[in-house]
Amino acid sequence: MIARGGGAREIEARVLAEDVIAVHVVIDCRDAMGANLVNTVAEAVADRIAAIAGGRVGLRILSNLCDKRCVRVRCTVRSEILATETMNGADVIEGIVAPRALAELDPYRAATTTRAS
Repeated sequence: MIARGGGAREIEARVLAEDVIAVHVVIDCRDAMGANLVNTVAEAVADRIAAIAGGRVGLRILSNLCDKRCVRVRCTVRSEILATETMNGADVIEGIVAPRALAELDPYRAATTTRAS
């Protein structure tokens, strides 16, 4: 992973309750999905982090929430090629563009916004 420019980037800790801390190891897995790497890192650092914190290891969980990964896409589409039997091309484009406002307000919706039908 390091040879491709990836690897561990930072460690973040969040206090979830008085005696519960979540530690996030942020890993740049480049173009790989990275599940095996992330699991390996979590297993490797868990005991050391617990020792530093004076606690015990609870869970080592791989999250699919990639809130630090960003993909930007730009395209041009002619409205006439998007027309369907029930919607004209301009309406289809509006249905694609409209959820952008929600995605800008809530980054966790950026990849999951859809137009209600």
